[in-house]
Amino acid sequence: MIDLLRSIMIFSFRSPRNSAAIFLATVLVLGLFPLVAPIVRGQTGDFSISSNNPVLRFIAGTGGTPIHAGIIVTGTNGFAGNITLKAAPQFVLGDPLVLTPSTHSLGNGVETFTSDLKVQSSPTAPPGTYTINVTASSGGVSHAVSITAIVDGATWSTFNTGSSRSRVFNATDTVIIGVKVSSFTYTVQQIAVRIVSPSNNILINKAPMTPGAQNPNYNYHYAYPVTNAGPGLYSYYISAIWSNSKNLTYANTFDILRVSASPQVSNCYPPQNSCPPAITRGTSYGLNFALSIQGNEVHNLIFYIDLPTGQTAPGVSSAGSSPIAGYTRYYVAIGYLSGGLPDGEGGNTNISWNVGLKVDVSSSAPAGQTTVYYHPTWTTWQGFAYSDPSSPVQETVQ
Repeated sequence: MIDLLRSIMIFSFRSPRNSAAIFLATVLVLGLFPLVAPIVRGQTGDFSISSNNPVLRFIAGTGGTPIHAGIIVTGTNGFAGNITLKAAPQFVLGDPLVLTPSTHSLGNGVETFTSDLKVQSSPTAPPGTYTINVTASSGGVSHAVSITAIVDGATWSTFNTGSSRSRVFNATDTVIIGVKVSSFTYTVQQIAVRIVSPSNNILINKAPMTPGAQNPNYNYHYAYPVTNAGPGLYSYYISAIWSNSKNLTYANTFDILRVSASPQVSNCYPPQNSCPPAITRGTSYGLNFALSIQGNEVHNLIFYIDLPTGQTAPGVSSAGSSPIAGYTRYYVAIGYLSGGLPDGEGGNTNISWNVGLKVDVSSSAPAGQTTVYYHPTWTTWQGFAYSDPSSPVQETVQ
C-alpha cells in the first residue's frame, strides 16, 4: 500500500493534467485503507468440535455392547489443515477408547467430518460418573468436547457390628450385609437378600423391598445374627432391580466358626484312677482341656490359663501378670492348624485337640476351694483375631 501511494504521487507531479483525478484517487485509497487492512490481515480459519451423544450409560458388572458417540469437527472461515483427535483418560472405564478415524483433513471443499468414538465399560468398572475428554488439534490450535459416562450399579459389603473385619465371624457375632445401590440414571425398584447355609438350606429369603422412586442412591443393611447358626461357609446373594428392567446380582460368602473347650481336672499327676478326692498341697495335679474347633480358616490358636497364687505350670510359657488380681497367666501355643483353609477355598474345619498340663501346687498355697480360668484365642487365615472371655474351673486344695 505504501509503494502504491508513492507511485501515485510521482505520477501526479509528472502529469499535471491528471493531478486532480490522481489526487481524488489518493484520498479514496487513504480513506478505505483503515477498512480494508483489518480484513486482509485478520482472515484466519478455525474449527469447532461437538458430539451427537454427550451422555453414555452403562450397567456395572456387565461389560456388554460398546456405546458409540459421534465426534463432529467443523471448519470455519475457510479452515484448511489436518485435524488430530485424542480421547482421555484412555482407560477410564477399564477398556481403551477407540476413535475412528483419529486424523482427518479439512479444506478443498471438505468443511466437516465425523469420527466414531467407541466406549466399552469393563465388568470391573465401579459405579459412578466419569468424564471423557476428546481433543481436536491442528498446529498450535486445540478445541475439546466433554462426554459423560455413567455406570449404574451397586456396591456391597459385609462387616461385623462395631468392627471393620469381614468374611469370618465368631459364633457370637452378628453379620451385617450392607448394600449401597448407586443408580444415576434409573430408579431402583427392588432389593432382595438371600442367605444359604453350607448344606444349601435357604436361611433368609428377604422379600424384595422398594426403596422409593425419590432415592436413587439407596443404603440398605440387613443384620443376620449367627449365634444359633452352625459353623461353616455361608453364601449370600443380593439382587437390585432397576426401573428399566435391568438387574444385577452380587454373590459372596462369609464364614462362621466356633472354638470351645471342655475342662477336666485330675487331682493327681499323672492322672490315674486312684487320685485323692482333693488336690494336696506340695503335689501336682493334671489339667486337661478338650478343644473343639469348628468352622473355616482357623489359623493359629493360643490357649490362655490363669492360675491362682501358689500354683505354677512347669514347662509352659508364662505371659506374666494376669488381668485377674492374684493370678499368673500362662499360655500354650498350639500353633498353625493344618485344618484351616485359606480364604476362598471353602470347606469346613472340625478339629478336636487335647491340651494336657501339669500344675504344681506349693506347700504354702491357700487351702480351700479355688478357681482356674481359661480361654482360647485364635486368628484366622486373614489375620482377624478372636478371643473368648475367661471361663472358670472349680477345684479344692487341702
